[in-house]
Amino acid sequence: RRRHTRYIGDWSSDVCSSDLFLTRSNMAAVAAARAIGIPSIINERVNTSAHFSTGKAAMLSRAMVRHFYGKADRILAVSRGVADCLVDDFGVDRGRVGVCYNPLDADAVAGAAAREPAFAVTRDDIVCAGRLVPNKNFALAIEAFRQLSMEGQSKGRLIIKIGRAHV
Repeated sequence: RRRHTRYIGDWSSDVCSSDLFLTRSNMAAVAAARAIGIPSIINERVNTSAHFSTGKAAMLSRAMVRHFYGKADRILAVSRGVADCLVDDFGVDRGRVGVCYNPLDADAVAGAAAREPAFAVTRDDIVCAGRLVPNKNFALAIEAFRQLSMEGQSKGRLIIKIGRAHV
């Protein structure tokens, strides 16, 4: 501990903030802040539970999140769902978690909604959009499509990939 504090001990900050939205960065920020006695503010953008599989490594990762996130002075989550995950799954004190939604350009969204779509979407279609990565669980959507089709309840389906897949 002493060896690492010599690198951060000269900081003249009043608070340590992690703005990278990465679990490792958040844990490092909390550890650094505690080492030099200043408050920490971290940001969480994902349902953290969804990123851990099973096994010993996942158990260790969960324990580390529970330990470090529980010591953060404040956590800003991007949604109520992300905040609830931290409280329910990792024991974070709800009083330390705030929600700060991602910004959006309301005029651009309204403009896009007013335009004709590039392809036809009917009442029978079910639309899923997102990055095709495991934690978005498109496999569940595909299974639901299959079941609905077998029951004759859905004739259409559509999956739209958005952004790069970071697998």
